[in-house]
Amino acid sequence: MPYRKTLLFFLLPATMISQNITGKIYDSESTVKGAKIFNKTKNTTAYSDANGSFNLPAALNDTITISSLFHTTKTLKVDTFHVENELVIELTKQVNQLPEVLLADKQNDLKTFETNSDLGAVLAYDLKNNTETWYKNMPKSGIDFVQVSKLIGKLLKLKKKKPVEITTINHKTFDSLFATHKFFNAELLANQLEIPEGYAPLFFDYCEEQYVNSDLLLEKNEFMLLDKLLNCSRDFRELLKTTETD
Repeated sequence: MPYRKTLLFFLLPATMISQNITGKIYDSESTVKGAKIFNKTKNTTAYSDANGSFNLPAALNDTITISSLFHTTKTLKVDTFHVENELVIELTKQVNQLPEVLLADKQNDLKTFETNSDLGAVLAYDLKNNTETWYKNMPKSGIDFVQVSKLIGKLLKLKKKKPVEITTINHKTFDSLFATHKFFNAELLANQLEIPEGYAPLFFDYCEEQYVNSDLLLEKNEFMLLDKLLNCSRDFRELLKTTETD
């Protein structure tokens, strides 16, 4: 009888026995250090290191929460994929906005200008409504402040920055990336980006049309590229659903 119990134990699938799940945590900017990974089922905790990596004891159907200061907490239930693969977990940053405070002076009639308004218009307005102040200290030779204000306005317009042209990633580069890269590969395409089998070329075409900056191909920007691809894949799948419905 003891022999049969021992044999039964060894016949159990490996995923039924408690083991570790590993992965990496990041947000839209970089990897997340010090994130708390908590196994609610087993009451065990781990923290991500400087590279965002973690290792936590877990088994099938365990409930895991991932939390970090200034990020939204994420919860997942461990399944076969989680225990057999290294996870890539994205946390969403929480943006805390301070309420806007408006100050009003009821004793003075104030004129409000937008922050991007023309300085010439501001000077002209002030000259019109505060003429005595402007001319009180004017040199004898005289200065046409209206013309000065118009000139300043023209100079400000000339200094406006032109949009910077960027090089984007095309279909061929995406195809080469997923064929040769250690991280961006077919497994990531299928499991993390959830691109249906046979749709990779169409997905690369879609990504090309999103004008993805080629700077994201740099090693230091890999997580930013992953975040961009996750967003593209989500929109691409929604587009597929719409097409199938039509």
